[in-house]
Amino acid sequence: MSSAGKTEADDAPIPRRIWFYLVGLLIVLIGGLFIGAQVLSVTLAALFPPLPPVPNGALEQRIDVDAQGDQVWTYEVGEDACAVTRFYEQIGQCERYHDCAQHIPSLTRVSVCRGTQPFSQFQMRWQAVAASHPTEPNVTVLTVSRRILWVSGP
Repeated sequence: MSSAGKTEADDAPIPRRIWFYLVGLLIVLIGGLFIGAQVLSVTLAALFPPLPPVPNGALEQRIDVDAQGDQVWTYEVGEDACAVTRFYEQIGQCERYHDCAQHIPSLTRVSVCRGTQPFSQFQMRWQAVAASHPTEPNVTVLTVSRRILWVSGP
């Protein structure tokens, strides 16, 4: 014992083995944070997928889940079905069933539009069906569905 009441073991340097363990622990923590962030981003994407595109001013009428598990929304849009079709032609592919140069009779399906949107490790496929309203002119009944798929590979 020394005069200050300390033992010689107290003054001994820290063995190199402890530094090795500390560096190893630091590497494991950094790796865990990196992997945890990726797992968290995929989990959040699976729990909160993006909504399919919808024109401004669309009023949601109903939400359903069909037999395949796709989510289906029904909207009323204060524009004619041809204007809604033009909105979807800018972001996807549309198949027109009615000539927009002519008058659109009530309950007429004007177009079916489809598109995809990748996010995280998933892909959202959406489909929009624009039809004329049964009673109001220049109002569209829009049915939008989405399916979320897991994307494997880059």
